[in-house]
Amino acid sequence: TAKVRLSQKRDQLLDPMRATRKVGVSISGKVQNEVLQDQDYICIFCGKTRPDVELQAHHIIPRSIIKKLELNEGLYTCRWNLVCTCLGCNQAKSDTLAAADIKFFIRHIESGFLEENRKLLPSLETLELFRQRSGD
Repeated sequence: TAKVRLSQKRDQLLDPMRATRKVGVSISGKVQNEVLQDQDYICIFCGKTRPDVELQAHHIIPRSIIKKLELNEGLYTCRWNLVCTCLGCNQAKSDTLAAADIKFFIRHIESGFLEENRKLLPSLETLELFRQRSGD
């Protein structure tokens, strides 16, 4: 049935997450700095840079989805689930991941722009399929 297939897809989402260590929910300053530095201090969404804007690490798969799908909490703090964003874009995106966002991240990872986030690609592809089938 469709529910069984969706359940199997959800289980596939969990596989890459099992390798992540379970840690607290805050992102370390070191990891945040690595994200910003690796992406040349440029907001992934609007292209603004410092010192014009405050930059932050933004979660590709946000906490609400991690909790909703019961994914490993380690995904919340792992390096490859984060991208550089300005404060304004981060606040606007909040804790959401729309279908357009999933496609945006897949496109940027496949193009090599977000090479350091490549480990997240199978999860994003599965989330995209999950959203399509569930009508969410």
